[in-house]
Amino acid sequence: MGFDGPNGVYRIHVKPAPPHGIEVVTPEFREVWHIELAQIRDGELRLSGMAFATPGILEDAAWFVLTLGAEPVMEYWGDRVLIRRDGHTG
Repeated sequence: MGFDGPNGVYRIHVKPAPPHGIEVVTPEFREVWHIELAQIRDGELRLSGMAFATPGILEDAAWFVLTLGAEPVMEYWGDRVLIRRDGHTG
């Protein structure tokens, strides 16, 4: 699924087989971020864990929350402060 970030669209693929994670892909880079917490909240699946500095997506490490619902959303958090929310591009 695609998300609109500050430097263009990037793609995320959920890897359900161990080790559980999400693969983050830009035209120049590919990274796997491990899922540390999976929960259902308000009927939506939320996957979260540590996102590493990734060219084209993040300058510094942050906590990610991928919400899979009617409209998927990727959020990046730093010390309980929302850094950015990237919307799904379809």
